[in-house]
Amino acid sequence: MKWLRCGVPLLVVAIVLGACGGDDEETVPDGTIAEKDFVSAYAHAFCDNVGECCMRSGGPYEASACLSARRREFANVAALSGTYKGDKAYSCVQAAEAAARACAGTNEMERVCGSVYEGKKDAGADCSGTVECFGARGGEAVCMDSKCRRRVQPAEGVDCAAGPGGAFPNIFADCSSTAGFSCPARTGKCHRLGATFETCETSDDCMRGTYCAPDGSGTVRRCRTGAPVGGSCRDAGCDANAYCNTTSYTCGPKSSEGASCVNALSCQDDCIDGVCVDVKARRTCRY
Repeated sequence: MKWLRCGVPLLVVAIVLGACGGDDEETVPDGTIAEKDFVSAYAHAFCDNVGECCMRSGGPYEASACLSARRREFANVAALSGTYKGDKAYSCVQAAEAAARACAGTNEMERVCGSVYEGKKDAGADCSGTVECFGARGGEAVCMDSKCRRRVQPAEGVDCAAGPGGAFPNIFADCSSTAGFSCPARTGKCHRLGATFETCETSDDCMRGTYCAPDGSGTVRRCRTGAPVGGSCRDAGCDANAYCNTTSYTCGPKSSEGASCVNALSCQDDCIDGVCVDVKARRTCRY
């Protein structure tokens, strides 16, 4: 597939503007993609741009395998009788290219592309793919562990994990620290993280880059801003860009991919087999 310098695939341009050929060519409105062209456009938008990401993450890249895998994602759509949405398909193709180029994971791509077909199965029903699930009731459809689930916005007390001895909820929120929430395993429910000077019990109750420590009274613990690179962490934590060197008790910079490590605290992303790795890149390259 050929691409314009601005990153827009020629196939998408042709679809949007309408072909100049015979009378049997389908003309579609601006900002949409005809259903017959969608799967190919989606697969190429991702696979034609993910090669560099795969090399960066140390993973293998084979264009034909990537294309086959992406096409299979929508292979059973006709049999499922989902309702196709051309405008959502256009957004999906753009999101696929952006995810491959950014090399920062595919969560946003999966969220956008999950709405191309409106499935008929509600949360809790058996499924083999997200396209089967109905997701227009205030949340986002996803097929997880062969069950339709509905992802909703994070809020205090909303289910986010299985919880003690329970099953994963059919309606859940992604309560990550980047959204200002955590998902404690002891409860399986979203917990809002404290901002600077808010009360806390442990540092897990505080926003990323802050830590929990006693205030001046000595009786109340509050979230405090962590020390920057070069600062002391003997009696404090480090900010989000640093980790505490427990030998010198000095905040040091987190290492990038390829650096040696003992645990993930010293890495920008994660530590696997003693080496810092870019997990988001690896997740993007996975197909």
